[in-house]
Amino acid sequence: MHNWINSCFSSEEQSAVNSSYFNIELEMTRIFPKLKTGYWFYVEQAVKISTDKPYQQELCHLEELDQNTLKSSLYSMNDTTAMCPLRS
Repeated sequence: MHNWINSCFSSEEQSAVNSSYFNIELEMTRIFPKLKTGYWFYVEQAVKISTDKPYQQELCHLEELDQNTLKSSLYSMNDTTAMCPLRS
């Protein structure tokens, strides 16, 4: 699962067939790969026409609790001025 999530996702196809949807990109990049406490990701969401100005930035922590259970915790970032957009 963590390998699949470390990627870029888009609503481009959906926005092309339904005008009530925006073309949004979600970029997830793994951080802290040496930590043994699950998998950490830096997450950005941005409108496709302005990916250099993400409207949401957060941290995601995935933990495998057992063979059938994955726990996802999201942490919002109050001050994102120190973070650089992934696409710049």
